[in-house]
Amino acid sequence: MPSIGSSPASPPDIFIGNVPLKPCSDPFVSDDKIAAAFHNSSRKTLTYIPPSVQNGEILVRPSIDMIREGSNRWNTTAVGYFLEVPVWIKLRHLPVELWTTDGLSIVASGIGRPLYPDAITRACTRLDFARVCVMLNVNSKLPKHIVIMMPNEHGGESACKVDVEYEWLPPKCTNCTSLGHATKECPLTKPVKPPVSIYVRKNQTPAPALD
Repeated sequence: MPSIGSSPASPPDIFIGNVPLKPCSDPFVSDDKIAAAFHNSSRKTLTYIPPSVQNGEILVRPSIDMIREGSNRWNTTAVGYFLEVPVWIKLRHLPVELWTTDGLSIVASGIGRPLYPDAITRACTRLDFARVCVMLNVNSKLPKHIVIMMPNEHGGESACKVDVEYEWLPPKCTNCTSLGHATKECPLTKPVKPPVSIYVRKNQTPAPALD
């Protein structure tokens, strides 16, 4: 079975470009927010806490202090600002002639800046789609398909369409034109104060005197 390039122990750097980047991992996403998880405790060593077993199920019981610590850290986490975000995409109906480093590079460049394929794509053991990590920016168009003009031996071209699937897309703020948070969560958006109703008491007309 052919493979794409070598099979290093770790993912390679980007396919194209002059500045190599370190391989990226899948970003941590929760509630439309992108944050650097464990930013305050990245240097701490994790501790083994024995779980309990009940009716064959493994149970873990975090303490209330543990929950409070995590909640306080997320409540004070700044909203993410990113101009570029790595995203995994699937390229379906990719011609077999383009299952190469250069082929994946030129196709994935229609989406963003190519980083690297996954191990299965690199080994060519799954040919129904190619999975590639690309770097998206705030100006990425996010097309659903890419048209490839394949040259032939007669000097002509034939068009084929490659469908694009995005495994995850970051929220985009239209207010500050950055990735990582929704527009409604942008700190630059000034909160609109609700109108205050003021009650004005009308002058009461005295009742007519009785005869």
